[in-house]
Amino acid sequence: MDLIQLVAFAEYGFLTLVLIAIGSTIIKLTKKKISAGAAVAMILIFVIVMLVIASPYFVIYRGLPAGSGRVVGEYTDYSPMMTYWSDEQWKIGANKYGEPIFSDPQEAFLIADNEFADIIDLIQDEYGFDDFSMKTCEQYSHVIYKVNASGDAAKQQFKFYEFIEIYENSRKTWHYLPAEGWVRN
Repeated sequence: MDLIQLVAFAEYGFLTLVLIAIGSTIIKLTKKKISAGAAVAMILIFVIVMLVIASPYFVIYRGLPAGSGRVVGEYTDYSPMMTYWSDEQWKIGANKYGEPIFSDPQEAFLIADNEFADIIDLIQDEYGFDDFSMKTCEQYSHVIYKVNASGDAAKQQFKFYEFIEIYENSRKTWHYLPAEGWVRN
């Protein structure tokens, strides 16, 4: 867990305690049972305040969905380096930004486990990574060209990097960066 996440959770906890304290103080001062309308109003205030605190965390740190993960058309812009991906087994389509994505990422990962077994094994041996999956994909992308591959692993290295790039096209999100504005990455 990052420092930003810890700070966000601490803020949520502190804010929750403050709002509970305010609510209990109001109940004690009025010396009455709280009505259903007042309870709903307190819950709405709590949710609104939590969203005000949470939205910078989600917009800056986690990002907002960019709609990159849905296939909206056929991807036909295969450059010479991407001829490998025109094979029907990969089921590549285009997202709304015109980028290649896998129609079925889980199936693509199963195929990749077999097609790129040598380079995946080499990376796992050298860096001690967990099995290649959607969760560990980013780790592999950072070290793919740091591995000294030879033989079949060297042949698979570039295609494996392309696989990760195509998969990551479907996971892009919008982030707000104060210096740059809205950025999709």
